[in-house]
Amino acid sequence: MTAQALFAQDVLEFTNGEKLMGKFESSSGSSLTFKSDSVGEIKVDWSKVKELHSQQSFAVVPKNVELKRNADVSKIPEGKILSPDQKITVTPSTGQPQTVAIGDTNEVIEKTNFDNAVKFSRVSFQTGEAR
Repeated sequence: MTAQALFAQDVLEFTNGEKLMGKFESSSGSSLTFKSDSVGEIKVDWSKVKELHSQQSFAVVPKNVELKRNADVSKIPEGKILSPDQKITVTPSTGQPQTVAIGDTNEVIEKTNFDNAVKFSRVSFQTGEAR
C-alpha cells in the first residue's frame, strides 16, 4: 500500500487501544458501520469507540430532524469528522468546526448520500438511493 493510500484511510480506535484502518461507512443511532480489508464490514457500538478519524465528508443529522425533499439543511453540520470522547467534531471546507454529542446524533451520512437524500422525498441514508 502506498503512503498516500495509507493516509487516505479512516482510523477507528477502540477503547481497548486496538486500531482498525479502513473506511467509515455511516452511523445510525448508537452504532457505526466500518469496513476494512482485514475484517470486512463490521457494526460497532459507539460506546466501544475511543476515536474515529475520517478525511471523507459527512453530514451529521441531529435527532428529531426529518429530512424531506428540499429541506433546509443549513443547521446540519457537514464536513470531515473527528470523533473523540463520544463527540463528533465536523470541520467544513469553510467556516468553523462544530461539535455534536453522539447521543444527540440520529445519523452520520456520507455527504453524497446526504445530498441525494434532500433531493428526493424518500431516500435510504445508507445508500443514497431513492425508494
